[in-house]
Amino acid sequence: MKQTLLIITALMLIVGCSSDPIDGSTLVRKDGLYYASDANEPYSGVAVWYHENGQKSDERTYKDGKKDGLFTEWHENGQKSGEATFKDGELISEKCWDQDGDECECSEWGPGCD
Repeated sequence: MKQTLLIITALMLIVGCSSDPIDGSTLVRKDGLYYASDANEPYSGVAVWYHENGQKSDERTYKDGKKDGLFTEWHENGQKSGEATFKDGELISEKCWDQDGDECECSEWGPGCD
């Protein structure tokens, strides 16, 4: 009985602590940090954007209002256009692909080909 209670409690903590991504178009940039539109604290978590056709266009991770972790972008056809990794707002690495899926040189404006 104690083991069952411990397992249930652990599952509730895991589910309760996970948060769904927010709509990236609602993020607000203030003083170089990103905030959820209704928040006073810098945003931490995942934000997503979508193309007009409903395909996901961007998925980005923030920590304390700064870019942190994996940023992924997709072309409208669903093909991945780029991946970038950030740490405390600084770009660590990036890789980009054209609409056909061939690797290419990344644009200076972010994931995507020149």
